[in-house]
Amino acid sequence: MRILPDCFSSGCYNFQNYTTLDRSVHTMIVNMRNTYRHLAHDISELQLEEHLQFVERLKKLDDRMYCLVRDNSGRDIFSVNIQDIDLDKNICNWGFFKIEKCNSRAVLRCFLDYLAVFTPICSVLGYVRNDNVKSIFIHKDLGFEIKEVFDEAGETLFVKELKNI
Repeated sequence: MRILPDCFSSGCYNFQNYTTLDRSVHTMIVNMRNTYRHLAHDISELQLEEHLQFVERLKKLDDRMYCLVRDNSGRDIFSVNIQDIDLDKNICNWGFFKIEKCNSRAVLRCFLDYLAVFTPICSVLGYVRNDNVKSIFIHKDLGFEIKEVFDEAGETLFVKELKNI
């Protein structure tokens, strides 16, 4: 069961499912993801064809959704995703990266607000590389709490209870 529609708005942002985007937009997404891959969970370079195959698989999966975020002027500014959605526990993991200069916290607050109000998700988990200082600050600023630190993996697990939004 999908918990998010293919397109929705929250605040002054529009969230568009990757599966509805055209090839040129996916090219931009891959380029931006590769620009910031050193901060990602998976730091390997992503190829466009590999990404497009992933998007085709997304069409068949209910446990994840990737969204391109546009501001009210139509500018592509952000990518946010939820994955490993577990409706028995009402929990999911999330990830994000910035495409254009924008207020990251405002975008992410709108996304979390939408999840809290319109989905059964109660808890959001975020795995953050320990050297990704900006993401650590964003998670803390959004009210995520440290659940566990994985020194060997170089990551910290954050959790946000949505009922507190």
